[in-house]
Amino acid sequence: MDHSPTRDAAIREELAHYSPVMRAVEIMALLTFTLLFGVVMWMLVQAAPGRVWMLVAGAVLSLLVMDFMSGLVHWFADTWGTSKWFILGPTLIRSFREHHVDRFAITRHDFIETNGATALVALPPLIGALLLRGSLQHDALFFAASLLGFISLWALFTNQFHKWAHMGRPPAVILALQKRGIVLSIPHHAEHHRGEFDQSYCITTGWLNPLLNRVQFFRRLEALITGLTGAEPRTEDKVLISAVKG
Repeated sequence: MDHSPTRDAAIREELAHYSPVMRAVEIMALLTFTLLFGVVMWMLVQAAPGRVWMLVAGAVLSLLVMDFMSGLVHWFADTWGTSKWFILGPTLIRSFREHHVDRFAITRHDFIETNGATALVALPPLIGALLLRGSLQHDALFFAASLLGFISLWALFTNQFHKWAHMGRPPAVILALQKRGIVLSIPHHAEHHRGEFDQSYCITTGWLNPLLNRVQFFRRLEALITGLTGAEPRTEDKVLISAVKG
C-alpha cells in the first residue's frame, strides 16, 4: 500500500469532505431543534408546579441514558460500514473515522459541523415529548416528557462534549465540569484513542465506560453480529489508519 505523504493527504481530504448540501441540512436541523426544544421546555415549565423534582430527575437520568446511547452510536460508527454508505456515511461515520486519522480534526469544526448531525438525532425524542403535550397532568407522562426533552438536549451537545475532550484548552467552565466528571474529560476520552479505538465509546459524560469496558459489552455485541452475519468489525478504520500511519 502507498504510504506516501500524497496518499495520506488524499485520505485526510476525503474523510474531511463536508458538502454544502450536508451543511444546509444541518443548519435546518439546528433551527428546527431550537424551535421545538423551546416549545417543549415551555410546556414542561407550565406543567411543572409541584413537580420540579421530576424535571431534575429527568435531567440526571437522561444523562445516563444519553451516555449509553452515545456509546452505541459511537461504537457503530467506529466499527461497521464505511464513510461512503448512503446517508449514514457522510452524516455519521465520516466524522468518527476522520478523527481517528486526525485526532484534532474535530477541534477545527465550527458549531454547525460539530453539532448539526446530532441535531438530526435529537429531533425524534423532542417529537416524542411533544406528542405527550396533552397528557402532562399525569405524573408518569410528565416525567416521560421531561426525560425525552433532556435526552434531546444531551444528544445535541454530545458531540460538543466530544470536541471539548479533544481540545488542549477547553473553555474554563467546561474544564471545571470535566475535572468534576460531569462531562467527558480529556484524560478519560484519551482511553478510547489508545490501541485500536475499541473501548470507552461513551462520549456524553463517560460515566458508563468503566462498567461497559469491564463486562466487554461491545466485544460481546460484535461477536454476536459477526456470528450472525459474518461481517468483521473495524475493517475500513484499520485500513485508513494503516494507510496514514504507514
